[in-house]
Amino acid sequence: MLVPVASAAADQAWLVGTWELTYDPAGGEKDWMEFTADGRAFSIAPNHKRVPGRYVVTGQEVRVTYKIKGKLIPITLTFTPDKKKLFGASAKSGNNSVYERIKP
Repeated sequence: MLVPVASAAADQAWLVGTWELTYDPAGGEKDWMEFTADGRAFSIAPNHKRVPGRYVVTGQEVRVTYKIKGKLIPITLTFTPDKKKLFGASAKSGNNSVYERIKP
């Protein structure tokens, strides 16, 4: 069954905006993720360099694919039931980093 585009967009509206790294068990530098209503995603480094990507929300996951130097980097994030926090496994420790939305 196909989901109407308007319905899918409404289901993802909670994600749109800028999310800030608020906890990293590996002690990494603060960074940000930005999600747009049209399915684009950006990873934003402390030096404000933006890496483009695309995302889709499925069930309890946000699947993001960034493109860095021609290579696709897939990342899977989970979120709390209230959709106020995103969790991503730290590459160094395997523990979850936490992102919280700072602006819509």
